[in-house]
Amino acid sequence: MIEVEVRGPITNADHARIAAFLDEKGASKKVQDRIFIDYSEPMETRTKDVRIRCTNGVSEIMIKLGKTGGTDSRREFGSKVGENKFDELVGVMHALGYDKGPLCHFKSDIYKYGEFEIVLKAVPGHDNRGMFEAEIEVASESEVPQAQEKIEALLAELGVRKFDDAEFHKHVDGLNTIFPLFDYASYEQGYFAKTYGI
Repeated sequence: MIEVEVRGPITNADHARIAAFLDEKGASKKVQDRIFIDYSEPMETRTKDVRIRCTNGVSEIMIKLGKTGGTDSRREFGSKVGENKFDELVGVMHALGYDKGPLCHFKSDIYKYGEFEIVLKAVPGHDNRGMFEAEIEVASESEVPQAQEKIEALLAELGVRKFDDAEFHKHVDGLNTIFPLFDYASYEQGYFAKTYGI
């Protein structure tokens, strides 16, 4: 599958407004607490997104291939390894040559609204650093332009705008000044189990 995704900035007020709209429309909702290490290349040159993450207690490795920006369509590959396995994944990544990356934390409201998945992300402890994502999955590259048109209509309905690539890269660079840098050289085995219960 190909994930067609658009991202944009939201304030705390935008988050609350969009969440209220989607709740009123009866969109199904789940809440997500995610911690991850992003081992990827710098944003401006990134064509491969490599990370390990723990979402609501379940750890996985995730790789996405393709350009990363305000709007993109990428192939996604992932494998869940289960609960309390994050430290094990840190060791796997070290064995593969991945040792450093920002240690990120987001809390998100995720809605299924028609054929869209809409994610409203917040950074705990940091107001107005949020972001929304809207995505549709398609089976082939030929379906990407139509999916992008549908997402554009959704943005108008929600009253939000998308990042251009430069804005998105700047947004992520700004977040990376907030998040601590994980470095395997100073890592102690079992740190994530002890510190985060993952």
